[in-house]
Amino acid sequence: QCIKETDGSSSYQSVPDLSVLGIHTAPVNLFSEISGHSGVSTQEQGRKPYNFAVALNNSQVSSEYALRLRVEIEQACADVFSSRERNKIAPVLAQISETSRSLASVGDEGLDRLASAFANSARKTMDRLLSVNFVVKDDKYDGEDESDDVTRQLVGELDEKCFADLHSKLTQVNWDGIVRRVAEWAAKRIENAILPPGDTVTEGKMFNALGALRFDRDIRAISAFFAEKAQRGTVRDIFTRLSQIAMLLNLERPQEVYDLWGSNAGGMTWRLSPAEVKRTLTLRRDFKSDQIQALKL
Repeated sequence: QCIKETDGSSSYQSVPDLSVLGIHTAPVNLFSEISGHSGVSTQEQGRKPYNFAVALNNSQVSSEYALRLRVEIEQACADVFSSRERNKIAPVLAQISETSRSLASVGDEGLDRLASAFANSARKTMDRLLSVNFVVKDDKYDGEDESDDVTRQLVGELDEKCFADLHSKLTQVNWDGIVRRVAEWAAKRIENAILPPGDTVTEGKMFNALGALRFDRDIRAISAFFAEKAQRGTVRDIFTRLSQIAMLLNLERPQEVYDLWGSNAGGMTWRLSPAEVKRTLTLRRDFKSDQIQALKL
């Protein structure tokens, strides 16, 4: 698709036809298609369906091979052509790099679409988790409660409906890419519910000490699930802000933040701003507002 004949001589096509990869025309039901059960026969389609996982892998691997091709051509040209001749070849090599970027972009678009489909499948259970009451009474806390059940259901759905059997169908790069995208969706949804964007705290999601323990358990369980799924890369950085929010909510009093801030932070890098730290502390209904505002961070 990248080489065309012009007047009997070969020339590089600067804008290859990437539609052959099937990303832009991928079926709506990505789950059934990616597992090979689309419910539509080959005869009905008129041709064999182009598997979405194959398309993702082709775009990712082809992007890497295009860059490798350029390097190898440059090395070969250095031994054969003069500096002047190599200058003439340079625009063609630049087009190979552009094709590599286009292929990578198409692959990223496909992973984004797949991650969005996965997120939609788990949205109802995520909403249930975010509706859990984090002001917990002593007589209703026994270490295992509603949020534990919903968290297990959430990771179970992601595992069975989204990630099951997918690992063997994707390259390692694409596998880590989809795991990271779904983890980012989960972390963003939770954070936006607990600490909404903006300068003011939205009323409704409040905590007490037991609720903070419950929230910390939930974040640890979800983070551990995605960490176990990732292969080459790590996803724990995605949950750093949520982990710090949980840590603040589990303080016994606002002033304890000084033990974790500034020179006392040790090796921890704070991802929350001073204003966000104070906003988080205001979510503890038993913390006094004047004590929080008096903190010098």
